[in-house]
Amino acid sequence: MTTTRLATHSLFSRRHAMTRLLAGSLLLGSAAWLTAPSVSAQTVNSAQLAQVSPTSRLAGKAPPSMKLDYALKGRVSRIGYSANATLDWRRTGNAYQLDFTARAPLVSRTQSSSGTVGANGLRPSRFTDKWRGKTNSASFQRNGNQGNISYTNGNTAAALLPGAQDQISVFIQLMALMDANPGKYGTGQIFAFQASDHRRAPVWRFRVQGKETIQAAGQSFEAWRVRRILEDGEDKLVEIWLSPWKAADGTTYHLPVRLRISEGPNDYAEQTLKALPNL
Repeated sequence: MTTTRLATHSLFSRRHAMTRLLAGSLLLGSAAWLTAPSVSAQTVNSAQLAQVSPTSRLAGKAPPSMKLDYALKGRVSRIGYSANATLDWRRTGNAYQLDFTARAPLVSRTQSSSGTVGANGLRPSRFTDKWRGKTNSASFQRNGNQGNISYTNGNTAAALLPGAQDQISVFIQLMALMDANPGKYGTGQIFAFQASDHRRAPVWRFRVQGKETIQAAGQSFEAWRVRRILEDGEDKLVEIWLSPWKAADGTTYHLPVRLRISEGPNDYAEQTLKALPNL
């Protein structure tokens, strides 16, 4: 194979890998992550209710507006790639808008969450997924802590559980819980959320694993490693590293300095913070 053909083949392979990444399981909010049982619209699973109820009662302190840029790297089907991602969090009074965008040459995907914030953190009202000219969404209809989550793709609505999130708001919600009580949640702490995408709404459980040193934004951070607890038969691992960081006004925020999603022993997507927010 000539040098030109090798270079063309390599470029095609990387682009194909990025397309698979954005279309598939190694992305925030992607439906392909989900193998855990969903919640039926007709009944509320008592075991799932018991899992999420303690977390739903915790105090949450939603952060101020910030834009976080990440370097994204990983591997899909033995092909390595690099790209960029942005987590854009905006607050206006008690309303919020959150956009996660992953970008590579000629391809991008945006997932968004909107809703309100309160004493317990985020209360999403809508989740949207924009990919290849199509928009799918989930809408949260609330009546106190009851209600349902409906889907534009025709999937059966899910019963809404207390503290329900979507699959990108859950990362800011983890930050909000840690910010509300700095130093309270240590190794072994469990957080559980109903986490909907645009198809269904399983319960995700996370465990605080302990502190690790992470290199990000040109410096070292001591960060809490928070890992999703895999259910039987699952192999898609979700991890986030939250680092206590003091802004210019002295307020402590638990910045998501790294996020990693891995599937099986080989495929993964890892995004690392490129620069500190302007706070």
